[in-house]
Amino acid sequence: MDHTRAIDRLPEGVLERLVRGIRSGDRASFRDFFFLFQPDVFRFIFRLTRDRQVAEDLTQDTFLRFWDARDRLDATGSPASYLFRIARNLVLDEADRRKPSLDITGAPEEVLIRYSRDPEEEYARRLAADEVLNALTYLPERSRVAFVLSRYHDMNNDEIAVTMQISVQTVKNQISRALTLLRKRLVDGEGG
Repeated sequence: MDHTRAIDRLPEGVLERLVRGIRSGDRASFRDFFFLFQPDVFRFIFRLTRDRQVAEDLTQDTFLRFWDARDRLDATGSPASYLFRIARNLVLDEADRRKPSLDITGAPEEVLIRYSRDPEEEYARRLAADEVLNALTYLPERSRVAFVLSRYHDMNNDEIAVTMQISVQTVKNQISRALTLLRKRLVDGEGG
C-alpha cells in the first residue's frame, strides 16, 4: 500500500490546473480533485473520530464546503491545507456536538499494522497499535490533531501550521507535548 500523500504523487502543475478549474466551476476538475484527496481526508477524519459513518459524512461535508468556497481558492496556495483545515473544523464542531468527546478507540486501521507471517509478532503489533490509538484519546485536541497530521499524514510543520491556523512553533510544541504524554501513558503507564 502506498502511504505517500496524494499531493506528492502529482506531476508538476496538475494541482494548480485542478484548482483553476474548480475556481471556474468546472465539475470535472472538482471530481478529479475529490478522487485524488478523498482517501486522505477520510483517513484523517477517521483517525480523529474512529467512527466510520461520521468520517464518511464529514468527508462529504468537507468537499461540499470546499466547493462552496471555490471562488476564494488561490491556485498558487495550498488547497490541501485548506481542505484539511475544513476537515479539522468539522471534526471539532462534531466533537462539540457530541460532548464529552469523540471516541477514537476501536480496531486499528491497516496503516498502523505491518502484516507479518509470524502470528505472535502480528498479535504484538496489533496490541501496540490498539494501545497507541487508545492513548491518543487522552491527548488534548490540538496536540492530537498536530500529532495525527504529522505522523499519519506526513505533513511537515509548515503545512500543519497552515492547516491548524497556528504558528510553526506552536505546532512543534503541540507535537512535543503529544509525544511526552504518549510516552508517559505508554511507557510509564501513567494516566491522563
